[in-house]
Amino acid sequence: MDTRPTVVGVTRFRPGPALDARVAEHYGMPKVRELADALANRVRANAPDAGVWMTWQDERVRPTHREADGQTIPDNLRYELNKPHEEGTELARAPRDPDLSIGNRINCRCLAAKVAGIIAEHVATSDTMLVGTTARATVSVEFHRIVESEHPGPEDGGGGWLARSVAEVAAGQTRSV
Repeated sequence: MDTRPTVVGVTRFRPGPALDARVAEHYGMPKVRELADALANRVRANAPDAGVWMTWQDERVRPTHREADGQTIPDNLRYELNKPHEEGTELARAPRDPDLSIGNRINCRCLAAKVAGIIAEHVATSDTMLVGTTARATVSVEFHRIVESEHPGPEDGGGGWLARSVAEVAAGQTRSV
């Protein structure tokens, strides 16, 4: 049996000033940038295409369709057209939609074209910022009626693409920062 005396030492850690902020800057900020970039990529992949209402731009185009000419919307939504000869608007999936009033439907020569990827082009990621000990970045999409596209009404479909993107990125994260 060993009869030598045992020496026990105690080590204490005393953090220096602003250690939390330095840890957040060196470890948190790169991880937040990685997550923001991954989210932006998923949002671009899941974003709907867009639709554009187009007229012939001639003297025969009715005023309500002239007003709608060039309207570019997420393609999971319906176009908004003013009602002819009365106040208010009506919604249409495409020109000559059977749900349109006769004044907006009969003899319509308009076209609707899909534009792939245009909403994805409007996805932006902010710079990563350190606020106190919190690293932050924002992924955003600016496009006409984009919030309505994420949360469509009962007559429209295809919403939840942004929330799905967040869930997909979160599911890919198996370890904490």
